[in-house]
Amino acid sequence: MPRATGGSSLPLHPRLGLACLYAGDGGADQLNSRFCAKCGGPLEVQMVGDRPREVCPACGTIFYQNPLPAAAALVLDTDRRVLLVKRKHPPNEGMWCLPIGFAETGETIAEAALRELREETGLVGRVYRLIDADSWRSTYYGDLLVVTFEVEKTGGVETPGDDAAAVAYFPIDELPPLAFPSNEKAIRLCGDLHRDERAIHDSFRQLQEGASEQG
Repeated sequence: MPRATGGSSLPLHPRLGLACLYAGDGGADQLNSRFCAKCGGPLEVQMVGDRPREVCPACGTIFYQNPLPAAAALVLDTDRRVLLVKRKHPPNEGMWCLPIGFAETGETIAEAALRELREETGLVGRVYRLIDADSWRSTYYGDLLVVTFEVEKTGGVETPGDDAAAVAYFPIDELPPLAFPSNEKAIRLCGDLHRDERAIHDSFRQLQEGASEQG
């Protein structure tokens, strides 16, 4: 377990914690506690290894801050078009993205993806497979871990939810500008998977047809 290095404490903002250290780095940081959850003492920022951490000088507890987990649902229709929602609120209001949101306490990351799909588009689905897990620093929320699943539609009607201004399908090769880089990456990976699967399927079919002709 790393130890805080003595004599290297940094000022802890009374309200923002370490967020003030990253203000010029393009985003807010999640380090914003003020008191130790173990003994109640005031925290200070010290270098632990090569990173600033919130540390309790009284009991030595180091508080590690982790990325926020977010889940996205990637739905394709029968024409292999991807379902996108137009964002109704900041950040990136007015831009398009996959149905996406933060995981809630008590649900799995896959359940979070299905819930976001239902809330934002009115669709019910089931997780087909994991497409991508991507780390990304948001200027709005800080560090995120975005997990994207391909989801098969099982019910519902495409209807914008409270957080969506519109819902629409787009060809994978003709996407509008997307709000989040992680969405672009996941859609590209999913498209590649489907192209590879179709190529394999076509190869097997040709082999079977060739075997039938020889027989």
